[in-house]
Formats: sequence, structure tokens, C-alpha cells
Amino acid sequence: MRLFFILVLVFTLFTSSASADKYFGIYPFASLYDVKSIYPNAQYAEKKPAWLKEDQKFVSIYGSGIDGVISIIFTDDLLISQNLLVQIQNKKAGGIELHRADNLLLQSLPKNIEVYKSKPEDAHWIVDEIRWTPPEELKLSKFIKRYGKPNTEEIDENMNRYKIWNKVNDIRAIVDDKDVINTVFYTFSDYDIYCWSDWSVGKPCNPKDFFTEDKPIIPKKKKTKK
Repeated sequence: MRLFFILVLVFTLFTSSASADKYFGIYPFASLYDVKSIYPNAQYAEKKPAWLKEDQKFVSIYGSGIDGVISIIFTDDLLISQNLLVQIQNKKAGGIELHRADNLLLQSLPKNIEVYKSKPEDAHWIVDEIRWTPPEELKLSKFIKRYGKPNTEEIDENMNRYKIWNKVNDIRAIVDDKDVINTVFYTFSDYDIYCWSDWSVGKPCNPKDFFTEDKPIIPKKKKTKK
């Protein structure tokens, strides 16, 4: 599944200049197994909130060396891959014409599923969203110094006030009436995803090396002179 997402990104993303980010050393497509390698001495508490889905796992991470509490929603990529393979196989059996992406997945998914089955269970639980509860009062003004001014603000059905950064990063923060941040929600952006393969082996990555302002990833064909 990881290779498929990278292919989709490379062939579809049009960008402006931006930068990528990791959160607490955790990179896109990291598994629970990877996270435990990053924080081998941390304490892990699995929780089951009412909203948790069948293919999700919610784990809080804390301990010496971690400021506050990091909570991560993981998705079961093995289960997702198995379900997706069945859907594509059913389409084919029903005589529905498969798109190119379907054919690629029909070839790659069985291999990915076998690889997952050969690894520890933690290896197929993939990071979906990272949440951070600061250890002490964190003012919005300090957060802005790192990520810039938020792009927008929303109030959800529970009357939580969110500040949102979504032009380059994909970050939401619950902020009280005194502009104190309670919880930060991080989701990996397209730029982050582009860098994941380098980050996963400790290499630096700057999307500006690949994505230039107002230029698509796939260069336009040059017009031939008549």
C-alpha cells in the first residue's frame, strides 16, 4: 500500500513551495513497531474510546524524555489491504472493467498481505493521526512562532475551538478562550508523505528539492517548432 500512495502522489500532486515535517520523530507510514523502536523505553497504554473503528487502534505514549503525552491513532493496513483486494476481485468477477490503479493493486496487494503476515503484528498498524497533550500551559503565540499564523478557525459540535494550519502542514489545535492550547492534532501532509522513505532511514529530505513553485511534478511536453 505504501508504494501505491507514493505513485499516486508523484503523478497527481501540483504544489507551491513548502516544507515537510516529522512529529516527535515519527514519519509517514510508520508502524506501531517503528514507533516502539523510536521510543523503546516509553510506556504504552492502549485505549478504546467510543468512536474507535474496527480497523483502528488508539495508543497513548508517555514516560521519561517525552514532554506531555503523545497519543496515536493507528489503522490496520493488513485488514484494509485484505478488504480492498476482495473488492477489486469482486469487481473483476462481476465483469466490471478495472482501472489501471485497480490492476496495479491486484498485483501488489497479495504480496503486501503476505509480507505483513510474516512480520510481527505491530508492523501492520500504521500511523494515521498523532495527538499531543502538552505537559504544561502552551500559549497559541508560541505555537505560531513555529508554524506561522493559522489559516482558519472552526468550532465543532462539542463547542471546541480549533485553530487550523492546512496550507502546508495539516495541523489542528484545540484552543481555549485564553488562547491556551489543550491538544494538538497532526496529520501528515502530501509533502511529509513525499519524504517518508528518506526519513524512515534517517536521511534528510526537503521537498523544495523536488517541488518548485507553481510547477507540476510531471513537466509539460515542449512544443515542437513547425
